[in-house]
Amino acid sequence: MKNWKLFMVLAIIAIFGIIIGFMACDNSKNDPVLCKCENKEHLEAGQSCNCGGEDCNCSEEPKIKPDTTMPLAFNYNGTLCKVIIKSENKFTSNEWSTFCVKVVDAIMRGYNKDMGAQNINDANKSFFEFIFKDDIKVILSSTAIYSCEVKENDYSNLYLKTSTLDTVDLQPAIWALFDEEAYHP
Repeated sequence: MKNWKLFMVLAIIAIFGIIIGFMACDNSKNDPVLCKCENKEHLEAGQSCNCGGEDCNCSEEPKIKPDTTMPLAFNYNGTLCKVIIKSENKFTSNEWSTFCVKVVDAIMRGYNKDMGAQNINDANKSFFEFIFKDDIKVILSSTAIYSCEVKENDYSNLYLKTSTLDTVDLQPAIWALFDEEAYHP
């Protein structure tokens, strides 16, 4: 009988030990969590989300983005003009989106630039419309030497430096594309 009482006491202690073990071993914070952000990364315990998702750190590795076609707010003979933006540099999705919008803004700034006389303003807009009716590509570079460039024998590509997109004057480059001449400031 003494052994039976000892066995019951040990069994009760073991059951309490198992219950306490399960309570102390809440593993929900230690499992990798599927990130609820765009890149869906699995992350380690203790990392927190910094991008509006839940239970994750959604830092995105920069990568080369696919060519992006952006519409422009003007047309050529009824056809909406567009620009194709590409780069061999690596960007995050947010950086890429920002740069694409800045390219369109730079084009529109050049298109709407007041040249001082009506016939010159109309000619300027006609140059832009004629150039962007085709598949003109803007190639972005974070390491370019010039803020904008048209390379010799490469008249369907306009090269722009990412750090100068807010201030670049595209008019000389557009005229160079129109005349098929190399250009850099």
